[in-house]
Amino acid sequence: MSGKFEESLAKSQADMEDALRSVQSAANALKRIRKSMQTGDIKALPKQMDAADQALGRVHEAFQKAREGWDFDEETYFNSGLFFQEILESARTAGVDLFEMDGRLFCYPSILKLMPADRVVFIDKKREKRLRPSFFLKLLHTHQNKPVRFKPEAFLESIYSAYVIITERKRLKSDGPDIPLLDIYKILTLLPGQSREYSRQEFARDIYLLDQSHVTATRDQLKAAFRGSSGTRNPARCLRIVTREGHEKLYYSISFSRQT
Repeated sequence: MSGKFEESLAKSQADMEDALRSVQSAANALKRIRKSMQTGDIKALPKQMDAADQALGRVHEAFQKAREGWDFDEETYFNSGLFFQEILESARTAGVDLFEMDGRLFCYPSILKLMPADRVVFIDKKREKRLRPSFFLKLLHTHQNKPVRFKPEAFLESIYSAYVIITERKRLKSDGPDIPLLDIYKILTLLPGQSREYSRQEFARDIYLLDQSHVTATRDQLKAAFRGSSGTRNPARCLRIVTREGHEKLYYSISFSRQT
């Protein structure tokens, strides 16, 4: 590696700014030629032509220097996880709450997924290709401070619909059994390709948001309750999420009961 992404971009940006100054100098030389032609001051033209030629040569040299200076090993950087590592290291000073779990970054309430081959990061479902760490973290900071766009009531109803299918009850007349949340997830993603569109991590995030919303009652006045103690003995059957404070939280099952 030739250095961190931020440092490499800063160096190449400085080189390109030098090239831009050369372009401006060449543009000024060409404008002087144009003015001489407009006024007919042909005596000045030879020196002006030479000066413009030299200025244009410096443009080419400056650009070549900038081009050759960009020797960053993008493939290694993005395929090895170094991008997320640099983002995590820089997040604290940028005021962004960012945490890693299972190869993904969690920036409450969003999940970040890197697509190395495309040099893009998906922030939830939004494609973001502007990945300079300082700029990217500003985007995350803005995103993190926006109101959470989540409808807990609608999500709870979808959870309950799946619950009814699993328990084979048209209407819950008494307290229902605990159903593993992964079984609920399977019902919600039955259609082909749906599990790719709505990942297990995203489902876990939505369960956490529902839990944090304190919305527990369905339209039929059934109360939802999450459980985790029995399921945590088998972590593979649990939903894992990183909270906004950076703590791991496990969810295993859900039940519905009649409110008294």
